[in-house]
Amino acid sequence: MRMTTRLITTVLVAVPLLAGCSDTGAGPRVASLPEAATVGTDAAGGDGPPGAEGPGTEPPSTEPPSTERPVLRVDDTEERRKALWNAYNTCLLDHGAKEPPPDGLAVALGDVLVQYPGPEEAQQACLPLEPVQPPALDAATNPDFQDQAQAFVACLREGGLWVERLSADTLDWTYAEGHPVPDDSVATEQRCLVEVFGDAG
Repeated sequence: MRMTTRLITTVLVAVPLLAGCSDTGAGPRVASLPEAATVGTDAAGGDGPPGAEGPGTEPPSTEPPSTERPVLRVDDTEERRKALWNAYNTCLLDHGAKEPPPDGLAVALGDVLVQYPGPEEAQQACLPLEPVQPPALDAATNPDFQDQAQAFVACLREGGLWVERLSADTLDWTYAEGHPVPDDSVATEQRCLVEVFGDAG
C-alpha cells in the first residue's frame, strides 16, 4: 500500500488527508483571517470636498491588491494552519464548490470540509488564499533538500517507521515491506520533519 508524505503530514504541514466527514458539525465552520483595513475612505460619504482628508487618514492606495499566497511553515502551529485552510476552503464554497456528502470522503485540512477539486472558477477566484507548502520541503527551493531528505528517512526509521523514498525530488515515500506500522507514526513524522528541516520554511 502506497502512503506518501503528502497524505500523512496533515497535522504538521496541512496537506491532504482522506478522512470521513461525518463529524462536520464539530467546531466552528469558519476560522476567518484578519481582513486588510481600508484607509482613506469615509463610510458615511463625508462632508468635505473631494480629496479632502481628515486628521489621521491617508489617501486611498493606488497599489493593486496583493496576490501573494500564504506560505506554510514546517514548524507552524495547528491554529495557523487551520485558519489558513479554513479561509481557503470557505472561499471555495462561496464560489461554487460543494460540501462533501455525509457518507463520502473529504480532504481534511481544517474545520471546513470541501470536495476537491473545486470548480475551475472557484479555484481561480480563491488562488490568493490557497496556502503554499513550505519551501524547505521542495527540492527546487531548498539547496540542502537531498541531504535533509536522507536524514529525514533515517529519523523515521530510528522511530520505527520503515519507509523508502519514491522520488529524488520530493518527500513522497512508501512503507517498506516486512515492518509493522507503529501507532505513533504521525507524531514520529512530525517530530522528524521539525528536527531535520527546522524552521527553514
